[in-house]
Amino acid sequence: MRFTSEEVQNLCATYAVNYADCRRWYDGYRQHSYEIYNPESVVKCIQKKTFSNYWGKTSSYRVINDRLEANFRGTKDAVIRMLAGESVPVNVSQYLNTMDQFATLDDALTYLIHIGYLAYNEEDESCRIPNLEIRREWANAVAVMSDYETTDRIIKSSRELLDATLKGDEETVAKALDESHIHVTSNRSYNNEDALQSAIDQIRDRRYFDSLQDYRGGLLFVGVNYDEKDKTHTCRIEHFHKDT
Repeated sequence: MRFTSEEVQNLCATYAVNYADCRRWYDGYRQHSYEIYNPESVVKCIQKKTFSNYWGKTSSYRVINDRLEANFRGTKDAVIRMLAGESVPVNVSQYLNTMDQFATLDDALTYLIHIGYLAYNEEDESCRIPNLEIRREWANAVAVMSDYETTDRIIKSSRELLDATLKGDEETVAKALDESHIHVTSNRSYNNEDALQSAIDQIRDRRYFDSLQDYRGGLLFVGVNYDEKDKTHTCRIEHFHKDT
């Protein structure tokens, strides 16, 4: 059983739960053009009125550990890219639908797709971590693996980065990005504007916030500029109130 986005919207409206947050936590899967949610997590969220990781109560992140410990070629790069929010290519056609026979990284990723730890995009044949709830499971998995110590440290410091952003502490945000950029962003997208560069004027002029057409209230514009020569970041944070 799965919930569609329409069903989740109706539930959130009925029980006064923020749908945007519910989507960020529990959405991310697609099937035949439908957005698919894990019903158990949605139901528990609505019952408790709390957004949390309910997945871990019924499954174990050690399933991820087992696949990562096989250490197929390209595993670590793929994991770091997905933790950074990227998608990675995957060939699902060779998977033999077994629980214990994995010959390649594609086999391991396909298995994790089948059990919900990754979401699959059929159009470009790629996979990614679907939502915040599952991202927490991946964070738990890498936390106990020595090969991912640096990645784990960056994940754990992300809360401090968020707090600094909300406080408007531009210097702390810039320094945190200096450190995390090398470890989290893949070489392929190191100088990719979509990865880290932005500008406050561009955000405002192109009205990126128009997608929040039904939102009224405070917004933060966070502009991050990256100096390719010095490999350093500068940050500018502005408050904006959206009335219309």
